[in-house]
Amino acid sequence: FVMRLALHSVAGVLLIATLLTCDAFLIPWTSRMKLISSPSLHLRLDNGQDLWTTGQEDEIKHRTREQDGLSGPSSDMGISISTTKTDDEVDPLSDAPDRFQSGGITTQAPAVLLHSGPGTGKSRVLSARLAYILQSNWMSPEDVVVLSFTNRDAKVIRDKALAMMRRNGFFDVGDYANSNKPINQRVDEYKERIWSGTFHQFSSAVIRRYGDEHLNSLRVVSANEQRGMLSEIISKILAGRHFRTFTSTNSTESHSQETTEIIKVAKEELGSLGSLVYAVSRCLSYWAEANLTPSLSHPVPMVPKSAALAALEVEPLYKKMQEQSKTIDASDLTPLAHNLLLSNQNALVEIRGRLKQAIVDEFQDVSASQHALLKLVINGIPTLPVKGFDVPKLFCAGDVDQCIYGWRGSTPSQNIGSFLNDFPQGVVIP
Repeated sequence: FVMRLALHSVAGVLLIATLLTCDAFLIPWTSRMKLISSPSLHLRLDNGQDLWTTGQEDEIKHRTREQDGLSGPSSDMGISISTTKTDDEVDPLSDAPDRFQSGGITTQAPAVLLHSGPGTGKSRVLSARLAYILQSNWMSPEDVVVLSFTNRDAKVIRDKALAMMRRNGFFDVGDYANSNKPINQRVDEYKERIWSGTFHQFSSAVIRRYGDEHLNSLRVVSANEQRGMLSEIISKILAGRHFRTFTSTNSTESHSQETTEIIKVAKEELGSLGSLVYAVSRCLSYWAEANLTPSLSHPVPMVPKSAALAALEVEPLYKKMQEQSKTIDASDLTPLAHNLLLSNQNALVEIRGRLKQAIVDEFQDVSASQHALLKLVINGIPTLPVKGFDVPKLFCAGDVDQCIYGWRGSTPSQNIGSFLNDFPQGVVIP
C-alpha cells in the first residue's frame, strides 16, 4: 500500500510539472478559446480601421514567431496583432512578416536591400524602419529622405511610420511632455521635418539649393507642353519651313531633305503626327533617364527604329528651343542634379553630411540616372572623395519581377543583381 501510494504521488508530481511547462496550460483558457474560435486576426490603425485581415494560418505563423522571440500580441511597441483590442501600443518590429525583415529593420548596415515580392508587406517594413530609426533617436527627421515613384506612395510610407510612433507615445514624452499643442499639431509639425517625394522632386530640391542663377531660372515643362514643342518642330519640318536659330534672332537654318524624309517615313509607319510626337518624346525621356547619349545603338523599348531616327533629327532642334525658352524636361532634372553635385565638392560634402538615411521604395524601377545620383550621395565617387563624414545609410525594397518602368530607363537586373557590388558593405534580406 505504501509503495503504491508513493508511485501515485510521484506520477502526480510529474503530471503537474508537465502541465506547468506546457504552452497550452500557460495560455489562459479564455484567451485560448478566443484564439481557437476566432476566424481571423485584425491589424488595426489607431482609429480602429482594419489594415488587413489574416486567417488562422497566419495566426499560427504569428504564434511561431512569438515563440521565437520576434513579436507577439502583447508587444509593447509597434503595430500589434490582436483579436480584442484596437488601441494596443505599437512596435515597428511586429510589422515584419519574418525574422529576416525584423533584423533588417534594426540593422546598422550601410545599405539594405529588402527583396519584396507581391504580398510580402514591404511598404509596412519600410514604414517600420522609418519609425524605428526616429523613435530610437538614432537620427533626426531632417536627416532622412523617403523616395518613391509617386508623391502619394512616399507620403504613405512616412504617414504610416508616424502612426506607429504616435500610438507608441512618442509624441507624449521627451520634448513633447510639457507641450500645450494638440497631439495632431505635434504630429503635423514633425511630419513637415521629414522630406518625402519622388526622385524628380529630390533632384529639383538639390538644384534649387545648390544651383547657380542660370539653373534656378530654368522652368520644367509638363509632358503636354513638351509634346506641343515637339509637334511644332516636326510640323515645320514636314511643311518645309525654316527654323530660327537660337544663337541669333535674325538668322535662320534649314533642315535637309534627308531629315524631311526620315520624319515622313516615321509618321507613315506610326500612322499619325500625334503618334510620332509621342514616340519622339519617349525616346528623349528614355535617353535622359537612362543617362545615355542619343543614338541608335541605345534602342528605346517599344519604339520602332524609324521613330528613333526621327528623334535623333528632332533632338538638336528641340534643345535649341529649350535654350531659348529657358525650359527643361522632368527627365533632365536628375542628370542635372547629379552633374551639379559632381562639379561642386562643397555641395556634395554638405548633402552627404546632412543625409543619414535614404528609404527607397520600388528600387527595381530606379533609372540609371537616378541610381547614379543615389550612389553619389550615398557612397561618393573615387574621383571626388569626400572624407570626414559617415557614409549615409540606404534602406530600399525591390523585386526584379515587378519592374514597370523599363521603358523609362530603369535597369532592374542591374539595380537588384549588382546591389552588393554597388554597396559592398550592404546586406540583402531574402
